[in-house]
This record gives sequence, structure tokens and C-alpha cells, in this order.
Amino acid sequence: MYSFCILLVVSLLSVCSGIESQWKVQEFPNPIYQVEDCGRSADVEKSWICDPNKVISEQDVNDISDKLVEIYTNSRCNCAMCINNRTGYIVMVAIMPKMYRIIKYDHF
Repeated sequence: MYSFCILLVVSLLSVCSGIESQWKVQEFPNPIYQVEDCGRSADVEKSWICDPNKVISEQDVNDISDKLVEIYTNSRCNCAMCINNRTGYIVMVAIMPKMYRIIKYDHF
């Protein structure tokens, strides 16, 4: 098991409202600091899920968000930084219609 917090990136290959965006990793909004850019409402202070293209419903985003908070609350990260702060694993989810490849096929 890794001794660092986890970043989970989920890419859904679907089109939302006829608009298809292809994201570069460095351009995708950070759900903690750019909540509204991630498609969340202004009353959400921070989020661990980002769906700027609104690929899934707001209810699904909220349900996934609840699970991510549950993972953080009910797990215990084993790395030194987490143990000292008594925090759980941080899992973040990025949902997008399409993402630029960061690995080329010739590396396989």
C-alpha cells in the first residue's frame, strides 16, 4: 500500500450537452481551490470532485462527494504526515469528456 495520499483521476468518455472539451492535466481545475470552475455551486467551500463539463448529474456529484468525505473520515493514512495529523486518505475525482494523453504508445 502506498504511504502517500491518493489522487484518483476518472475520465468519462462521453459528451455533455453537445460540448466536447479535451483537457490537459495542467489546465484542469483544482476542486479544492477552484470549486465553481469544477461545476460545483458557490455554497460549496471545497470539493474533492471536479466535473467542469457537467458530464454527470449534480446528484451523482454530491453522492460521489459524500463517499470521498467518508473515505477521508473513516480511513487512516499510514504516512508520517498523515499519522501526525490523524487524517485519512484523500481521494480526488476528475470527470471530463476527454483528456490529452500524457503517455505515448511507443513507451509500452
